[in-house]
Amino acid sequence: MARTFHFNAQAVAVAAQVDGPAKLDEVWAAVSLPIIGGKDTRRAGPDRHGPLLSFEAASATVEGRSSGAVHTTRTEVNVVGLDVLGIIRGDVQIVMRMSYDAERDEYEVEFGPEKPFANLVVPGVATAAITFNGKRYRQALKAGRAPGGMGAAAAPDPEPCVLRCPGSFNSVMQAVRSSAPTKHHLHPHGVLLTSLVEPETGFQWDASQSRFGFTTVNGLGRVYFLEWAVEPYRQSLTALRIVLDDPAHAYRGEIIVADPEENGRPDPGTS
Repeated sequence: MARTFHFNAQAVAVAAQVDGPAKLDEVWAAVSLPIIGGKDTRRAGPDRHGPLLSFEAASATVEGRSSGAVHTTRTEVNVVGLDVLGIIRGDVQIVMRMSYDAERDEYEVEFGPEKPFANLVVPGVATAAITFNGKRYRQALKAGRAPGGMGAAAAPDPEPCVLRCPGSFNSVMQAVRSSAPTKHHLHPHGVLLTSLVEPETGFQWDASQSRFGFTTVNGLGRVYFLEWAVEPYRQSLTALRIVLDDPAHAYRGEIIVADPEENGRPDPGTS
């Protein structure tokens, strides 16, 4: 009997947990996908909260579809006219797709668009030049494919933001661990966390939290870019995480922008 595929995805356009002159604890444009697949879209904005946070429009979409033996989950988040304390301003767009081929027991993971921060301004960061560094992990995957997996002489190399791997996902995790800007170790819960920023120059490594891909912005705090967490059958990507902890302002907390998550796996039983 065929195995049932269980879809699972969610996304948030903007969320804030901030204390200070005005407390802000809210989530905008949150969507969730049922295990049978389908499509869910939510929109929000314009929304303004004094000098702390505003945006003109925000939307999030999750979608799950099956075509024969191929099951695809796709998430998309768009935030337009973002403004955080008058320091971070502009737009963010993230697209993330995960496909599972049940006949080949293989996954394909794709990130986009090519420049997710093309219209975003962050002091000290060339945001328009940031792309995904999936090419580095892709090459590590190609070099480390195990017998029985995808052959190294198969199809031409995919685009830099596409990864392909056997269904176990272990090869992706090994590739990330061995080719990340700093050597990563598994989180206690088995999750591997890194940043997909490219180029890496100009971003910092936080040894206390084992996190890469952030910059310090005076008058604001720390800003983390493209934080990618991966574990078997599951991935999440936080496009922008803003930690408000600079003594120049009275706000303390975090704001995230474009936060999709998706996974999907065949039921180990039968249908």
